[in-house]
Amino acid sequence: MSLPVDRLPAEDLAVVCLPDLFLDHVIELPEIDEAEETIGRIHSQGGGKVLDVPQQVVPGGNAANAAHALARLGLEVDLAGRTSQRGKAFFQCTIARDGVGLSLVREDGELAATSVLAYGPEGTNVMLNDPGSVEGYGPEDLREADEQAIRAADAVLVGNWASMTEHGTELVRHVVDVADRADTWTYLDAADPSRREDGEQLVAALADVPLDVWAMNDAEVELFSGEAGLEAGARALAERTGARVDVHSGETAVSARSGVVAEAETFDVEPRHLTGAGDAFNAGNLVGDLLGLDPGERLRLAHAVAAATISHPDARPPDAEALAALETQAQDPTARPT
Repeated sequence: MSLPVDRLPAEDLAVVCLPDLFLDHVIELPEIDEAEETIGRIHSQGGGKVLDVPQQVVPGGNAANAAHALARLGLEVDLAGRTSQRGKAFFQCTIARDGVGLSLVREDGELAATSVLAYGPEGTNVMLNDPGSVEGYGPEDLREADEQAIRAADAVLVGNWASMTEHGTELVRHVVDVADRADTWTYLDAADPSRREDGEQLVAALADVPLDVWAMNDAEVELFSGEAGLEAGARALAERTGARVDVHSGETAVSARSGVVAEAETFDVEPRHLTGAGDAFNAGNLVGDLLGLDPGERLRLAHAVAAATISHPDARPPDAEALAALETQAQDPTARPT
């Protein structure tokens, strides 16, 4: 089963992603015990600095990361949301240069930012999050231009319901309704619900709207479904909502709808970053839908986009050439991407 690199770039496909744009400050630390010992020592002496800590400031957010990966695959992508003037300027200097359209991004809000503490060689993440304008984002923030773009697109991706604590469920319902009336494919990544107590309300709301795909990771599916295991959780949520439920982990992914379950294993790569892996998976998964791939091919493409992203030194999503190199490496482990 080969990756459909010959069908990329998919320039005739258009996607709208919304609503979260985050400025991510990634701090690479040793294993947590060693890091805590060092920080505790500095704190106990009244303050000071820890030298030689690798850091970078990168664009983040579920919707923004997915938009970036989709644009790198050659799709026409518009990102909608609300941030500050400085926030929008930062995204204009980063993902816009890779083709993400920002004309729908408002700059009259507050910057959303995350400090990502990445511990150890595997980069286990602890994220210190300030949601900014994402927290209160809701249907009233969508302008006519946003809804028109959704109606004209082939697909719309809604990310980070978990951070939209005030009106997130209403936003999801509204976007799905607008998209459904225009026959636009709908894709949701609700993100980690562990800090919210209304996950059951989202599940109930999705049973009343024609959402096409709900994607999540292995921890999230258990929280939303109450079931242990990827397949059991995916089946349970698919039956309750009517959506196709796709669940991914570091080893595999399953896709469940109407009693049919597909599965595909991940690619064997050496990860350099873990932040954004799920967002890259979403981009590949959504492209697979729009290209009409069968479930196994679609999940494999999703894994490939995620694998290429997390193994890149700068966590840059792949283009068709990078995916082809990953395919070559999968077939011949002695080969290395150039």
